[in-house]
Amino acid sequence: MNDKNTIISYCNKRVHKEWNRLKRYRMEFDVTKKIFSNYFFQPPADICDIGGGPGRYSFYLSEQGYNVTLVDIAKANINYAKKIAIKKKIHLKNYIVSDATDLSMIHSNKYDIVLLMGPIYHLITENEREKSIKEAYRILRSGGIIIVSFVSRYERLRYLAEYEPRYLSVNKQTVYGLLKTGIMVGSTKLDNGKESFTTAYYAHPKEINSLMNKCNFQQLSIHGLEVIMSKPYNTKMAKLKSETWENWVDLNYYLSMEDNLLESSDHLIYVGKKNGNKIL
Repeated sequence: MNDKNTIISYCNKRVHKEWNRLKRYRMEFDVTKKIFSNYFFQPPADICDIGGGPGRYSFYLSEQGYNVTLVDIAKANINYAKKIAIKKKIHLKNYIVSDATDLSMIHSNKYDIVLLMGPIYHLITENEREKSIKEAYRILRSGGIIIVSFVSRYERLRYLAEYEPRYLSVNKQTVYGLLKTGIMVGSTKLDNGKESFTTAYYAHPKEINSLMNKCNFQQLSIHGLEVIMSKPYNTKMAKLKSETWENWVDLNYYLSMEDNLLESSDHLIYVGKKNGNKIL
């Protein structure tokens, strides 16, 4: 199971890769931006990007006129974001190094919008996931919007089929355990020699609303970010330009809320609203 140091070590080693990741996976980035534009309050509004890594989304939203605070567990991510901000002459309101399950340094009812788009799949127990979501709830203003990212239960199977097909033969019990529990322990590297991921939680679409309801959020929508354009199409599609690309983004967004396509996505986005009652 992951502890805080394991997550920090993993993130510290991947700063540059994470910064560049959304250049490769453009569909994930561009569909997410459409979700932002359809659900967010108009700028300037106050946004807290929890687990935002080196700040790819934070900088995009700052450029749209939002007041953005970037929070991440890894100091290397925060330091990299500060350098990027200077280089690009983009201002973020604040930078905080912190665990998503403890945001005690942030006042309650402070933000109009909270992004929780990195921590959930690193939090292995349901108790940890609930803690992070309840902290997001606490710092949101009444009626505020939350965006939560989940990795799909079946993302790892698509990864293995493409990059590590032998893994199933060697670790059949682990793979079938993932389907039952949503947890896969350790990296799935075999032949390619690369670290593929840490121990992680992979969500089934049916689990998401139950978790968020428990934390007193009202669901507005759940989106699949890749739907018909998941691996390996994602990489090939990323080479398209201008209107051709935008047409495929529009189609992918149009299909993103189709229930029967959610499980085909690698990433799932929950959009919710803070209810007025306190969490018991």
